[in-house]
Amino acid sequence: MEKSQADTYNIVIGAGHPNTQSFVELLETVFIPEVDKRLAEAGKGDTINWTRAWGGSIVQFASLLEGVQSGLLDITVSPNVIRPSELPMNMVTYMTPFGTDDIEIILEIVHEMYDQFPEVAEQWAAFNQEALGHYIYSSHHIIGTFPIETFADLEGHKVGAAGVVGNFFQNTGAAAANGNFTTYYNDIQTGVTEGGTGPVPGMYQAKLFEVADHLNLVNFGGQYVLSLTMNSDTMAGLPEYMQEIFREAGRSWEAALTAREKADAEQAIADFEAAGVEVHVLSDEERAKWAAALPDLAGDWVDRLEAEGKPGKALLSFYMNALRERGITPARDWDAGIE
Repeated sequence: MEKSQADTYNIVIGAGHPNTQSFVELLETVFIPEVDKRLAEAGKGDTINWTRAWGGSIVQFASLLEGVQSGLLDITVSPNVIRPSELPMNMVTYMTPFGTDDIEIILEIVHEMYDQFPEVAEQWAAFNQEALGHYIYSSHHIIGTFPIETFADLEGHKVGAAGVVGNFFQNTGAAAANGNFTTYYNDIQTGVTEGGTGPVPGMYQAKLFEVADHLNLVNFGGQYVLSLTMNSDTMAGLPEYMQEIFREAGRSWEAALTAREKADAEQAIADFEAAGVEVHVLSDEERAKWAAALPDLAGDWVDRLEAEGKPGKALLSFYMNALRERGITPARDWDAGIE
């Protein structure tokens, strides 16, 4: 049904992080301009009145899933990493650490996962939203006040980690403390922790070189950290052509963010070195020791999914085989023993 007149639609787009973080910055510089440009090109006269709510000004980081569900926000970058109960299938990379640092491969596999497992998209639908794009963090490392050159060097240290990333420290002799890029600086500065875990670009954007002097490249692998999501009611209230514009703009944001993440990961290491931070690279042998020491993260995750009626075994097998088919040799075969 064609509309007889142009309309202005009010859209509230928000994030828990400030727009100094790349995934928020590119909402401002890619996603919003892309929607506006495509609307103008469509020539129907419809426009968007944008309200930007960065840095948790409307909804805090921990509540973004509910913020979009309720309609306080129409669009956000919603984190998987802190919502393992609500978005359990999205934990696949976090349950299989020491996989690959190739974020383009992971992104490709994530899209195949959505195509092959409708249950993944249904997780978002249960919270009245749909995913427009995905963000794969570059490989997770550790920045801190101590060096890590062997697996044994972890013993006795306390490291900040967001949500399920804390699992990467089980059976290592180190302790994980919940945190993220909005808390790491103060936690390290005040001695609450001795470091933080995550991708190097985020570490640099958070200025952690001011409080930590060792960048430990342990290479946990890239992680499916969050998705760009939109309230389903808001989406349904738009003309069909506008719905497609939002989905296409989400893919543009995703592509720009992936390219940015790759470039930033390389540059950030050089920037840390220039700032006087010592860089330590953990060898494949030591990574294998670390991976082998961890509990059966993937097996326990599969059991939880299967108990909820979700295809945990099939999903784990799909992901690990998708890595191998692309020439990746994970440090641990997380699907060993899965029937």
